[in-house]
Amino acid sequence: MANLDKLKNLNPKQFMKYNRIEKVQVDETTVQNLKKKSTLCAMELKRILLDESNKRVLTKTGLSLNGKGIVNTAIAVVNSRENIDRYRVNALRTTTKAGFSFAIDFSGSMTHPDPSYVLKGIHTRSLFDSLCYAVNSIVDTLTPLGISSYVGAILFTAEDELRNFGASDNFIPIVLPIKHPTESKMDLKKSLALQPTTSTSLTSYARASIHMAKQLRDCNKRVAIYLTDGEDPNGKPYLKSLEEQAKAEGIELVLAVLSQDEMLVQSYADLGINFVHLKDAEDFVPTLCGVLKKLF
Repeated sequence: MANLDKLKNLNPKQFMKYNRIEKVQVDETTVQNLKKKSTLCAMELKRILLDESNKRVLTKTGLSLNGKGIVNTAIAVVNSRENIDRYRVNALRTTTKAGFSFAIDFSGSMTHPDPSYVLKGIHTRSLFDSLCYAVNSIVDTLTPLGISSYVGAILFTAEDELRNFGASDNFIPIVLPIKHPTESKMDLKKSLALQPTTSTSLTSYARASIHMAKQLRDCNKRVAIYLTDGEDPNGKPYLKSLEEQAKAEGIELVLAVLSQDEMLVQSYADLGINFVHLKDAEDFVPTLCGVLKKLF
């Protein structure tokens, strides 16, 4: 059984220590394209994730009185008191709160160009950049719904890599925070400035996303998503077990793989885990909605 709480948080003061790209420009066209797709899914996400109930509440302004209201008002006038009933209306109140964690692969292979953008003639968009854009779009969609989120890039120290190379459960994931649960916005420009540099450990990304989901307060629906290019030959046998452990703790674990390699994608689909295949980062929110429908 993997230790799901075995994780380090990177001190913000160490943030600048890692490889960074000095000049970063946010592609507003990509942001707007993702925003359009995410907005179309906003109500669907709300329906899936949030439960609401009708509740009688007091409002500041009275509504038109019905027959019973008129009678009660007349009685109130005779007795020299105000009829409070005229201010009571039915209102929807959220009874279930949801939260998401997003753990993004920070391995060196994530610096490779995103094939979906290469086909569009854009050779400077890395896989890591594409996932940052995708996560930013869903965070912007979730926040107005009152759904909290925690985003982080997951990496390892050089010492950990050398000592534990090839051992899936011995890696200690380190969360490089991109967006804390207390923040409403994800700093897209800051995340795009990061330069992925470590090796790959899918089990560590999964464990980190679970740990991050536990940090979300006052949530009774938690979804932990780990995003990667899928280039890890050692971690696959453990992913189903990790998903079951997460579920036992009230967390739905979901793997999202951005790849054009059909054989690689099929190898994950065959595991029988909660799985999202992204041919293009712009498909993230609509595709995720399909998985969430099955989970909730």
